[in-house]
Parts: sequence; structure tokens; C-alpha cells
Amino acid sequence: MLIGAGVATATPVGFARLAATTPPGQLGRTMGAAEAGREIGDAGGPVLVGAFGLVSLTAGLGAMAATLMVCAALVAPRHRASHPIPGRRHLGTGRPDPFPRAEGRIGPDDHPNR
Repeated sequence: MLIGAGVATATPVGFARLAATTPPGQLGRTMGAAEAGREIGDAGGPVLVGAFGLVSLTAGLGAMAATLMVCAALVAPRHRASHPIPGRRHLGTGRPDPFPRAEGRIGPDDHPNR
């Protein structure tokens, strides 16, 4: 029950964060890729753990842990600004952006075609 509550909380929050930081015109592609990754994980996770689980339970859980660590390393940000970029405003509310971006990244307000 705890896992279900965690997923029910993390999924909408994660997708909302993703939608809030996606450049205009890229929302469909970004959300589609995120949903495809989530579905592949839902379908592939039990297959991976089950295949290694035929050897032993420890091997199955170890394969799951190793896969999660590799995936986390691939998507972890390399650099994160520790303070908001001066003058940056949140696209929807006009208030200071609560999710500052690393310097050099293009945000929704900085799109070159605007």
C-alpha cells in the first residue's frame, strides 16, 4: 500500500514538473517520451527481475538495484544552479521561478523563436 501511495504521489508531481520546464512546442514530444519510459519500466521491470530471479532472489533484486542506479546516473543533472537566475520569472504565474535552471540551458522564457 505504501508503494502505491508513493507512485500515486510521485508520478503526477514528476509529470507536472516536466511539463512546467518543457520549452513551448515540445510538450507533446517530452510527455510522450516520459510516458513511454514509464511504460517500458512497468513492463520490463518484472521481466528483468523475474529472469534474474530464476537464479536466486538476491540476483533478481540485485539486477533491479543495478538497473535503477544506472538509470538514475543517466538522468541526474550534471550541474544545478544553487540560486535563482536574476530576473527569471515562472512562465505561468509571473513569480520568481521555483526551479532554477543551470546556466547555459534554454528555458521556456528564453526560446529563440519568441
